[in-house]
Amino acid sequence: MSLITVLLSAHNEERHIGKAIESILNQSFTDWELWIIADNCTDKTSEIAETYADKDHRIKLFTETYGNLGAVLSAYGDRVESKYIARMDADDIAYPNRFQVQVDFMQKNPDIVVSGSQVRFIDSEGWPFSISKNKTSNSEIYDQLLTGRGGSIFHPTAIIRTDALKKVGGYDKRFKRGQDFDLYLKLSEVGKLANIDVVLLDFRKHENS
Repeated sequence: MSLITVLLSAHNEERHIGKAIESILNQSFTDWELWIIADNCTDKTSEIAETYADKDHRIKLFTETYGNLGAVLSAYGDRVESKYIARMDADDIAYPNRFQVQVDFMQKNPDIVVSGSQVRFIDSEGWPFSISKNKTSNSEIYDQLLTGRGGSIFHPTAIIRTDALKKVGGYDKRFKRGQDFDLYLKLSEVGKLANIDVVLLDFRKHENS
């Protein structure tokens, strides 16, 4: 069993998914498995993902027709047996040290149930234009959640303790949007939230984000 299961749900991301997958393959920390859930895809997303799955046994491809990110994460989060779940989006790029930094942080802070990181924002072509300045402490993040700011932990940077996720009932399958916001509020009842004050991911902002 791998220490981390990466959940990557993709809908018609043929343009970017290859770079997202390669950024996971390039991680310095190698004890992971990547679950790619191609959800209701009508382009070549599944075919591209399959070429990577054929080459690396740590990558598994699933095809679904949910059309709902909350439903995907609810169903597949329940199946995870690894110690940690890491989220990843199909149009983002993880830095090579992402998992090593996050695992080290979570191992040193057993009271934290979910943590994220800062991100560099990039456009549809991959050009950077700004760096995030998310709050890092549990109290600051919780206060932001109470005002409705779900992005207080960027979802594609999140690493979650699987036992905590299951303790709070996992992702809510009803939510097409805001499923991360709902989950963070539930997790705050069983542990602490945090952000590592280091950029670990390029977060792509474009018309389909």
